[in-house]
Amino acid sequence: MKTNSWKITFMALAMATAMTGCNQNNELGTPAPSSEEDVLNVVATANDFVSSDATSRVSETDYTTTFEEGDAIGVFVVRDGEALISNMKMTLGADRTTWAGENGAKLYYYKDADYIAYSPYTEGLSVTSETEIISHFTTKLQGSTGQSTLADYQAADLMTASVAAAEVTRGQNINFKFAHQMSMIEIKVPIRAYKTSGGYEYSAPLGLKVKIGDKEGFSLCTFGKETTGDAGSEVTKGIYRCIVAPSDAALNVEGEFQDGSVPVYFPAAGGAALSVTPKAGEYKGIDVKYDYGTYSAKRELEVGDYYYADGSICPNDMASIPSDGCVGVIFSTETSVTDQANNWSHGYVIALNNTGTSNIKWKNVATADDGYDIFDIVTTDNDAKDASFQKLIDHLDGYTSSRKITDNSDEITHPAFFAAKNYAVSIPKTTSGWYLPSMGQLALVINNLGVTDDSKKFTAQNCSDKASDAKFDETGEDAPSAIKRMDDIFKKVGGSLRSELAITENDWNLRWWGCGQTSFDASISNAKAWCVDMNYGTNDQGKQYAKYLFLSRDKTDNTPYNRVRPVFAF
Repeated sequence: MKTNSWKITFMALAMATAMTGCNQNNELGTPAPSSEEDVLNVVATANDFVSSDATSRVSETDYTTTFEEGDAIGVFVVRDGEALISNMKMTLGADRTTWAGENGAKLYYYKDADYIAYSPYTEGLSVTSETEIISHFTTKLQGSTGQSTLADYQAADLMTASVAAAEVTRGQNINFKFAHQMSMIEIKVPIRAYKTSGGYEYSAPLGLKVKIGDKEGFSLCTFGKETTGDAGSEVTKGIYRCIVAPSDAALNVEGEFQDGSVPVYFPAAGGAALSVTPKAGEYKGIDVKYDYGTYSAKRELEVGDYYYADGSICPNDMASIPSDGCVGVIFSTETSVTDQANNWSHGYVIALNNTGTSNIKWKNVATADDGYDIFDIVTTDNDAKDASFQKLIDHLDGYTSSRKITDNSDEITHPAFFAAKNYAVSIPKTTSGWYLPSMGQLALVINNLGVTDDSKKFTAQNCSDKASDAKFDETGEDAPSAIKRMDDIFKKVGGSLRSELAITENDWNLRWWGCGQTSFDASISNAKAWCVDMNYGTNDQGKQYAKYLFLSRDKTDNTPYNRVRPVFAF
């Protein structure tokens, strides 16, 4: 039987915070205590959110609220309206039991003083009562539009505890019983959930938008999902929560989400209004009903699927692909051994756009060897060409190569690498983060997203004009179609192959830098870097052509069409 418990566990707080001063009998007006017999041992417990509809407690999914190492609470000691100790920060140690004040401070007994604790700790808070703490957090919350992240949610979820002077005994435990002072709203919304044969679970983007009271676009924090129903007819719902300030007035709740690009509203037209009267320590659950119809929940990830900022993935064959929140396109469902060791084993994603619309250099300083053991390939004679290019195509660990630069250099020296790393598009923290791709990864982008004819794919024999059998200066329809096919994939969700110049124009060049370095001159070690060169236009015979090949260029090359197209692993 499934239990509906939402347990907020506080680890025992031990030997907390210290004050300086002389030993004394704690009479009013005397100096602060300092002897060990005055130290208070702090113990804390917390009440759970209670349903506003019943006595059951809210079910927590994929997240348990516990204090972790480095978390902090604040403590006030107040006597006759005066704060003897004001907002003392107590931080949880590595043992998840011991709380300590700054510089090893301890919390002492004060005669006839009340003790007030709150969480989460807020720098600069100056109050003398629990009511003032609640008022401070309420004011902040009333001015917000929700919590989109777990950190925001936790920062809004005020809990307080107070212990009256008569209940405090010198040198004994002080028992803080924390209670939620805000209200919580939980909304469960049906999602399109999928699972691969390898057990990887993902869902299609929901695009959830909620209005609470008069606040449009109220942000909710994701708390996992739950699946109910019999095998073959399961219903999976995403769980979303937010903290709101208590109020005597009812708040109407409205929302919408996407089935592909088709909006679905709740409450449905003609349905009963959804309202919440938020009370301190209570939660209101809203369970949205919707049927996506028949679809197979067993589905492998595919090249061409669309990846979103919240980690959702839209199948590429859906009738309508939502553009909101889309950050890139999956171009491979296999990753390198190194990526797999980092738990990024599901695929690679390429950004929808370049990092900018102006030229960017691989490197600004014209020195030869970068000295960071970055992956390199040196091809100096015909006999070595194909084998060398095979190594280049096989190299998929762009993350390690890129990080060797970004961990040891700076954005002035290596602008291309930092443009990729600092690409201002948010992606889940569980991914690798953006980086400059390897040439093998860029080959996969073109081979998997653009080329449908195997004879036109990058191989060791035809990937460059330095290879033995370069084929990618085509005059027929195949090569132009490959480039246009990639552009169409990006444009479907608002991206572009080259955003500042339409693909249909007659003449343009585009180069994407890779993280490999090379030299075709044996006397110059690693003076050049690799890029993928794409050229689209009309030849001397008036026929349309497109070229896509590996090209080595000076690292400081300032050609106006050098760009960075970042990728990440997940």
